[in-house]
Amino acid sequence: MVLQFTQELTDLLTAGLQLEQALHAMENRSSPTLATLAAGSANACAMACPSRPPHAVSPSFGELYCNLVAAGEASGSLTAILDRQGRYLSTMEN
Repeated sequence: MVLQFTQELTDLLTAGLQLEQALHAMENRSSPTLATLAAGSANACAMACPSRPPHAVSPSFGELYCNLVAAGEASGSLTAILDRQGRYLSTMEN
């Protein structure tokens, strides 16, 4: 499910939506699992912020994913990093 979440989020960001808008749009999707993932990560910093307790991070996202999101936000290349992460997850799934 993280793969589909990553792909859809990348598509929305590529289309020009801001991160918060994209996550909000995903919350309103028909897929309850994707909506839950989007709602659980109100913004990418919530997934990756090291000052948050571990239980505050969605268990669906691993440490690598969260660190990549944080790096993408800090560098302004979140869309490219999510695209790469999506391709990586797709390769690992097959």
